[in-house]
Amino acid sequence: MDKDILFSILDNAKNLYFIGIDGISMSGIAVFAREMGYEGSGSDRSESDLTARLRESGVRIYLSHAAEHVVGADAVVFTAAVGGDNPEMAYAAE
Repeated sequence: MDKDILFSILDNAKNLYFIGIDGISMSGIAVFAREMGYEGSGSDRSESDLTARLRESGVRIYLSHAAEHVVGADAVVFTAAVGGDNPEMAYAAE
């Protein structure tokens, strides 16, 4: 993706959705986005201290992957560990 297109998307985005949010990289990006004024939510398969920290900062966490979680997101951020068969990725790709 062209970086100008990426920044254009983020300029117009308010709600970001993070697939695989319980990882160290994704959780850090989610916290940074929240501090920058974005609304955020995300999902992963497990709960940890990272997800507790995210909840405390106002990020909504889902402990499952479902297409309906992504509805209303302006942009989707995902980790390379997420496969193409993930229902949230499939919804975002549409």
